Amino acid sequence: MEAETSQHPAAFSYVSPPQKIACGLYHSVSICNRRSIGGFLPEDQAPYVYGWGRNVHNVMGLGEGTSVSSTPSRIEADSFSHAPGVYEVACGESHTLFLVKRPNGPGADIFGSGLGNRGRQGYRNPDADDDDTPEVEDMWHVQDYPRPIPISGNIAIMRIVCGADHSLALDVQGQIWGWGVNNVGQCGVGHRNDVLVPTKVIMPAVKGQIPAIGHISAGSKHCMLVTAKDNSPGSSGGGKVYIWGSNEKGRLGLSHESSSILNRPTMMDTLFATKIVTTAIGDAHSGAVDSIGTVWMWGTGSYGRLGLGEPTDLAVPRQVHMADHAMVSQLALGTFHTVALTVAGKRQALYSWGYGDALGLPLEGIVPTPHLVPVQEKTGIKEPISMIAVGGYHTLLLFETGDLVIFGQSSNGRLGTGQTKNQNLPVKMPQSCGFAIKLAREAPAVKAVTIAGDAGGGGTGAEDASTSQGNKFQRRPLEHQSEKSMRKTGTSSNGNTHGHESWELCQLSCGDMFSTAVTWGGSLYSWGSNARGQLGLGNLQDIWAPKLVRMPGGKLVKHIACGREHCVAVTLDGIAYAWGKGDKGQLGVGRNEDTPAPKQVEGIIEVLCCSAGEDHSAAICRSDEDEGNGLYTWGSTEMGKLGVGAISSSDSPPTLIRAFSKSDSPYRVPVAVSCGQYHTAVICTRAHAEDDEQQDEINVGAGRVWTCGGGWFGRLGHNDMENRLEPKLVQSLAIRVRSVHCGSYHTCAISYEPGILTESGQLCGDVWVWGRARCICEHEHVKVPVKFMQIDGQPKVHGLVTVDMNTWIITQSGAIYGWGDNRSGQLTLDQSKKESVMPELMRIMPHTAELFDAGPSHVIMYTKAKLTLAWGNQSCGRLGLKTKQMLKTISKPSPVHAEWSSIEAVTGAATETQEESDKQQTTSAALANIADTAGREDKGEESESASEDAEDADEQETAVASKSGASDMMMVIITSGQKIQQFSTMQKMLKEEPDAAKINHLKKHEKELAKQLTLCLGDLMEVPDQEQKVALLEERVAKNYHYINNEILKNNPRQPGTVEHIGDKIHAYQELLLTLQIQTAYLEKLAMNTPATGEGADLQHEMITSLFANLFEPRVKYSFIMFMKMVAAREISASKSYDDLFNDSSRFVKLFQWYVLHPLHYSTVVASIMDSKRVDENGQPATLMGLIVLHTVEKGQTWSVEFDKYITSPSIVEALKEKTKAEVRGDFNRELETFFAFMKDEAVAAFQNTVLTPEMIAMLAFCKDALKNGPQAQQDDGQSADADAVLMMPIFRILCYGIYLPILSDIEKFGGRKVGLVAAEKLNFDADVRFNLMSMTELFEVIATGKFGKKKRIQKVSSRFTPWMLRWVHDQMIGFSDETETHLVVSTLTAHYSRVEDSVYMPSSLLMRFSNLLLENINKIRFTAGDPLEKICTKIGRWSDDQLEAAERKKDMEVPLRISLKHRWLFTEKSIVVCPMSHCPVPLRLSSASKGENQKVEEGQLTADIISIIKEDTTNKPIQDLFYSLPALKATNFVSLKEEFAAMLEQCSSGRLQNKTLASLLSKGIEMMTDCIQNETKPEELMSSLCTVLLARNRQSKYLDAFSAGLSRLDRERDLHRIEIRRAEQELNAMAEQSRDMLLPSKIRAAAISSSTLLKGDFIKREIEKRTFANSEDSMNSRKIHRVCMDDYISDGKVIALFNALEIVKHDEIYLSIWQSEEGLNIHVGLMKPKSGRLEFVKQVVLPMSMIKSLSMANKNETVDIPLEGPALMKWKSNELANFLRLA
Repeated sequence: MEAETSQHPAAFSYVSPPQKIACGLYHSVSICNRRSIGGFLPEDQAPYVYGWGRNVHNVMGLGEGTSVSSTPSRIEADSFSHAPGVYEVACGESHTLFLVKRPNGPGADIFGSGLGNRGRQGYRNPDADDDDTPEVEDMWHVQDYPRPIPISGNIAIMRIVCGADHSLALDVQGQIWGWGVNNVGQCGVGHRNDVLVPTKVIMPAVKGQIPAIGHISAGSKHCMLVTAKDNSPGSSGGGKVYIWGSNEKGRLGLSHESSSILNRPTMMDTLFATKIVTTAIGDAHSGAVDSIGTVWMWGTGSYGRLGLGEPTDLAVPRQVHMADHAMVSQLALGTFHTVALTVAGKRQALYSWGYGDALGLPLEGIVPTPHLVPVQEKTGIKEPISMIAVGGYHTLLLFETGDLVIFGQSSNGRLGTGQTKNQNLPVKMPQSCGFAIKLAREAPAVKAVTIAGDAGGGGTGAEDASTSQGNKFQRRPLEHQSEKSMRKTGTSSNGNTHGHESWELCQLSCGDMFSTAVTWGGSLYSWGSNARGQLGLGNLQDIWAPKLVRMPGGKLVKHIACGREHCVAVTLDGIAYAWGKGDKGQLGVGRNEDTPAPKQVEGIIEVLCCSAGEDHSAAICRSDEDEGNGLYTWGSTEMGKLGVGAISSSDSPPTLIRAFSKSDSPYRVPVAVSCGQYHTAVICTRAHAEDDEQQDEINVGAGRVWTCGGGWFGRLGHNDMENRLEPKLVQSLAIRVRSVHCGSYHTCAISYEPGILTESGQLCGDVWVWGRARCICEHEHVKVPVKFMQIDGQPKVHGLVTVDMNTWIITQSGAIYGWGDNRSGQLTLDQSKKESVMPELMRIMPHTAELFDAGPSHVIMYTKAKLTLAWGNQSCGRLGLKTKQMLKTISKPSPVHAEWSSIEAVTGAATETQEESDKQQTTSAALANIADTAGREDKGEESESASEDAEDADEQETAVASKSGASDMMMVIITSGQKIQQFSTMQKMLKEEPDAAKINHLKKHEKELAKQLTLCLGDLMEVPDQEQKVALLEERVAKNYHYINNEILKNNPRQPGTVEHIGDKIHAYQELLLTLQIQTAYLEKLAMNTPATGEGADLQHEMITSLFANLFEPRVKYSFIMFMKMVAAREISASKSYDDLFNDSSRFVKLFQWYVLHPLHYSTVVASIMDSKRVDENGQPATLMGLIVLHTVEKGQTWSVEFDKYITSPSIVEALKEKTKAEVRGDFNRELETFFAFMKDEAVAAFQNTVLTPEMIAMLAFCKDALKNGPQAQQDDGQSADADAVLMMPIFRILCYGIYLPILSDIEKFGGRKVGLVAAEKLNFDADVRFNLMSMTELFEVIATGKFGKKKRIQKVSSRFTPWMLRWVHDQMIGFSDETETHLVVSTLTAHYSRVEDSVYMPSSLLMRFSNLLLENINKIRFTAGDPLEKICTKIGRWSDDQLEAAERKKDMEVPLRISLKHRWLFTEKSIVVCPMSHCPVPLRLSSASKGENQKVEEGQLTADIISIIKEDTTNKPIQDLFYSLPALKATNFVSLKEEFAAMLEQCSSGRLQNKTLASLLSKGIEMMTDCIQNETKPEELMSSLCTVLLARNRQSKYLDAFSAGLSRLDRERDLHRIEIRRAEQELNAMAEQSRDMLLPSKIRAAAISSSTLLKGDFIKREIEKRTFANSEDSMNSRKIHRVCMDDYISDGKVIALFNALEIVKHDEIYLSIWQSEEGLNIHVGLMKPKSGRLEFVKQVVLPMSMIKSLSMANKNETVDIPLEGPALMKWKSNELANFLRLA
């Protein structure tokens, strides 16, 4: 019955945001809200709409003149150009819809383009004749631009979707409208005639009302909707799926595959019990995502598009298993592929499966299960994905920053990249034409490089004035509730609105021999030479570490410029201050003398930016005049560099330059200035904008260049060498520039090019240069600006620094090039090279630069990793290294002592002024209030808000997040070992501790988790009862199959090669192996009580690796990691020296090596080193192997450190045929230098590209912490400069012996197809490449061992290589949170929901020898008398020597025993605790804390103790409470702190404001201070103790959060288990009915279809294996199934070729099984290892019986592919295939 069209409330319940991207079969469309220059479009301007691909029939609305657009083109339409503009887009095969939002009121109007016949556009052809009927309607399309599609009653629309040739729309009242092709009822209007105008879809009534719509989706022949829960009476609760259209191949999920048709929405019964959130439809398959993020798929299964591992059509939904049970948030389906976006916390991952380039995977052929798409790896984009869209043959991703990534087939321009090459991997589209939620503003890097403040480079980029305010990220929300969280703007805990924390740097500036830095919080730091007071510290003492500059009145600095020996700074209130050398009036403070402290510059206010040269300065100020800003200059007038006209005295105050206002040029408003040694350059923008483009130029500060001063070498750019006393426009530089930079003898500028941006949104352009020849890489002086073209590829540039005769540029990709003087190592080149006249790539940069500046002989860089580095001349402390180094010149980037990120700076304690402290004087009223608060907290009460007016919820969330970020930073600093020096710092840390980490909250959280755990365990213990019915069905089916098993096994009662009698002890061995796997402390005790080398050690290693072989199972993986931690801890405690630790014989290193080189890590760790095809964003090799190939194959280099080995290289052997040995020796010497240079520079960066998984980092971090507290640390005082390096050396050896050396030494295994690197194999296996790899490996091994002997050159290489590697390893562990223990507990519990038993495979001899070893050492490894392990070993008994010898003799013939481990032990043990020794969850009787045989578990009760409980610090609690409660303390030692407490106690104990609670706290505090004074305790000791407590609470907070997330996952597993049980019952019922028949493959399938249930292919596979194995045992079966080896057929030429997955397999491992069934001839393709006898399923094909005759009659030269449809596996000769089929 059709429902009444009752209206829904205006509240819209749609679950997905409006689609800003859409893909059709041959085209794509995107909405863009970004300017070409990188910012958001104005709010009053409509977004742009772009389209690309094939425009046949004007499908995109680009106009009939455009048939194909291979790059994004703007879709122009009058209705699109007015705000608010296009809101959503949707694409069909030959039509496109646009939803244009109405300016007033909710909803939007629909516009369409493309084909219009058969109702696609929702109206008749406007040009059709009156007598035309729909049946005879000609094909027509929308011309020129998209046209409106009328909806009856002009009702507003909220969402649109397109099928192939029909459309659906959802209006504001909750009604769906459909129109277009309707041959199979896909429009849902009750009939199958085409729907020519939008018509209401017939919705079924639910309790008399139309259900609210949560989501709609459309495919080529069917549609789906999901209901949403609303609050209206009769609501269905949501999550129900309705389907309509064609059911061909089961795409409607009706539980049958009949081609039935539904012409109106019908509820989908097969998903009735599952709450669905969203759906997606492909050409012939369907998908849905439920409320817990699980994906369900059904429909056509060919090409692997369902992701279920088998190409079977499904008429009922089946769950797709995602990696790590990831929750899917978005799903999109193409023709032959599926894409899913998963979320886990803040992490996203994109998975795909199916067939074709649209998967974005480095795999060929069919991918039948979900695989991770390497999006970030291939594009470098780290921002989250906001939307996904797919077409038939391509996939499109939209990121939050508006960037688009695409992959798939490129025909018809559908990829929009301008290229015709297909892209099977993700590529970033050149134009960022997507809809952005947030955009990165100009990053500080541009500011820094355009503010080179020394005498050579004082340029100030225009963006300094125009973008110094605002957030780092602009944010623009989508108009949907689900994007509300995107509207937040970043604010730090200190109130800064730049999206940065206050301690992060925003600017660097260098003088001659000093440096400065400004933080986002407005703090200024300086260090280096202070001979003229240039540091601003009030004295003349050189400083070797950054020190805070105290500005007058505590003002905050927004900009700093450094001259040769003076500084000019601008504060937030627009006042300029200067200090340092002042003999030429360059300070502008009224007196020509040095000033060691900041003084205000006279005569200027509202300063926007400034610059400083050698002895003059300049500033741009806001002006009251109509023309805008004014330029002021002061200082030396030499050569006219002030631009004031006639030469005047140098002691004049800042003077306004009036040359601009007198000019008739439109570019006369100064926005940026740069002061060089003898000249000045200014950028001026237009005074007035005449259009949007000119306004954009003004907004970013782009304009023309004016210069004045000394004209030597043509540095002014006026085509002469004359001096200019006033600024003159550089006429020959007609382009607009956004930054200008003055060196001593040259000038540089970066052009303004809108739309050319870095990944982070920074503007890029070309570099223009003029001046002295050697300074600009020219042969003669250049007197007019020329484009700099000395770098290959002419990359765009976003940053530039000039100083004296040096220049550095930062390219769009982040690469840094430099040229000029290198005498102090400024260019990071070998110091033997004093100068570089051409640009040199600086290869040894450890991180991407965010800020960069330089003095004449030193360089400072601030990286995106928040690390400040410096190199060059270190004299006077200009590098900020804190301690003077032995060498005068530091040639490699070294860490600056970053005082701004000290704990005092982070907490803000370092910046408190005396005035602020005075304001915080304690008052009686304040103390009374504090006491009340303290009393409430003691009682655990929650404080109430002081105000009824709450702030906006988004702002509150942002503030909390910012506070959390600050606290995290504090924790990282403390963890790094930095000591707290002040009570006020400790006090502030306690006050800023997150609420979640406070003890009361932790205790509350622990109790809540305990309750939640009890519920979860209660659900878990119900599993056996839930599975009881399934177990009975399984038993029934097993009995029916019993006679088959007897036939197979009657002549084979024991597995071939197994030892007699061991079968009797299999159950004991099952118990033994499970015990060892879950309680790893036994293995650790055995390892530590037996020799580390020898037969026993080898036996243990073999057992351990066999026991934990299945690392793909999370429970096994995390258990193994906990075991490795115990081994590492024991090795560290047993060693006395760092040098003895973790060498190549270390047990831990061997286990780490096995773990890392497990197949689990082939695609991550191994590929990141050995994939020579992997490149970075610049197209350069991104792996170590790629670099070796580049240097070997393309550059023709040969490496060796020994000449005798050098001449054995294949290429040198050939060279010796034409050269003398002396000539070759000369080549050797040159290439040896190249080799060493490679190791020092490029190899370091390549090694640092190694991917380390979180679990690996957890192990390394554990080792580091253990080393800090180990016996070795006690021998080292830790005060040496290289203490950290010494500590990291053992960690470095773990990587060397555990990862690099084994991988590099075995190119055969790790360089080719064995690890999935098929494409890289040819290059990797090249003979010369192998030789160079071997040489590099030998050199690396010497570096790792440190055994240099007389090899001084190698030692020199190591001195540069090793520190970089140590720093990289150290950086990996900063801020890392180890959650292994939590993951192990959760995975152990979730494993109990899995009905599939874990198994291990071991030979009999291994089991026998290992159980004997345990018996021999049982007294050393047991925990207590009567230990469970001892009982098991006793049950097994000791094997005799004769039995062991017999087992060894049979070892080669033996089939490994498959031993099932009953991992669901909690059901029988009824107890689970965390062992205090191994930290693993174990039964109570296996814990090291067990009471042995006396340990009992209450009958019928579950014992669970797996949540770690924190103990409250009672010793320091009074001090904590006081620090937390009192105002800011001023004391610096215990004596003054005691006095401060006493003064407060007196106030609290007298008068009417008496407060016993606070008085008691203060009394306890005074007692503690007295004890500390008497015991001579240092304040640092107390604060160290408090830090330990803080860290413990912080760790506990993270642990509880992780445990809570784990319990949520346990809930999801429970729901999935219940669903699986229901499905298992259906399948087993079907099997039980037909399991008595021998013809299993056909009968089981027939029974399954008749029961509306499809069986899993692995069951059929097992039955085929059984009867195939019986082929040799039972002649009866030999007539039914025949098996042949492909090797014979290939060698005889019967099979011509193998494809795809079979091409990398040995031919003697491929077997074909053939049998006849009712369906036809069945061919089973399988792989079988010769020794195992286990047949592995590849594919099953059914061929009709008629094929034999047709193939026999075919021409003998004809060929045929198997299978007949889809991707081929093999190619046969027709007649030979016919002969093969006759076997059946």
